[in-house]
Amino acid sequence: MSGMLKQRFLVLLTASVLLLLTLGIVDSFPDLNRRAASVVVVIVLAAVLLSAVYAVSVERRHFFRVGALAILTTAFHALRIALGEQVVVGVTTHCLGGATFLYVIVLMIKHLFVVRQVTFDTLCASVCVYLVIGMMWANAYDLLELLQEQPFSRGLRVATLDSTYYSLVTLSTLGYGDVAPLTPVAQMLCVVEAVAGQLYIAVLVARLVSLHLVRSEKDGGSAQESF
Repeated sequence: MSGMLKQRFLVLLTASVLLLLTLGIVDSFPDLNRRAASVVVVIVLAAVLLSAVYAVSVERRHFFRVGALAILTTAFHALRIALGEQVVVGVTTHCLGGATFLYVIVLMIKHLFVVRQVTFDTLCASVCVYLVIGMMWANAYDLLELLQEQPFSRGLRVATLDSTYYSLVTLSTLGYGDVAPLTPVAQMLCVVEAVAGQLYIAVLVARLVSLHLVRSEKDGGSAQESF
């Protein structure tokens, strides 16, 4: 992945932040038509998925795999809007979304452990991984709500801020307490996400610091040789 063009991850980061802002704005207007709101969210989500394809698709095989998953995910989200809340379509949509996010996360982490120096785009990639992990778990929570009856103390409404909000709060271990998991599966999902978030930050910081130290030693050695 070392041949990546510059600023690929900045595009993905921008699209991800835009999605969070869109979810917040849509959820701020409860009287807004739900179908119209869902269309807006899906359009921005499609932008995130396309940005992810652009960010990680250096190799052709990854381009076709991630691209196909992104297109199918977007298509099924559109199908859900057209057909309404149907369990089979909803489950398929979230399974595809989860597979897409997981594939993207694996490729981005691989990139972070292959690069040899810390750049602005490397920092963007590290933030993108964190946000996409949050999106993947939000997708899992939405899927769980389709499969179980009241897995959380408050319903996490699909295509609104709730599941993403709860996911990022859990990932960062803030734990506001306004939503709580009630079933064993929901509880284990929350525990795994919280642990994954802490491990990712610990490993990432260690990786970035080591890269910076190696770079500093090389620069220092070059300066001493020239002196």
